[in-house]
Amino acid sequence: MRASTYVRLGVMVAVTTACGGDSGPGGGSGGSGNQITGRERLAWDQQAPNQQELNGLRYLLWVDDTPDNMTGVTCEPLRSGVASCVGALRPMSPGEHRLALSAVGPDGS
Repeated sequence: MRASTYVRLGVMVAVTTACGGDSGPGGGSGGSGNQITGRERLAWDQQAPNQQELNGLRYLLWVDDTPDNMTGVTCEPLRSGVASCVGALRPMSPGEHRLALSAVGPDGS
């Protein structure tokens, strides 16, 4: 079984992916960035008033202001109105990226 890498998302995070040959921040051997390959999982805490509403949500991952439906999302059962969720993080090009996550209800709200 392959170990998964998890990235915990707050409201907004900046992700830097490694790029060979660049000695600047986030690049090459001197940078502190991580290569995002698409095998990583994003983790977050999701609030919902009840389990039915939680189950009806879908999630958009925004990368540099461009939304995409998240795949492979699973959430634990609600505890005190909050559930821990994880979903697939898509591959990204080298460089810094802005990430944001949106929960969308069945009616699009």
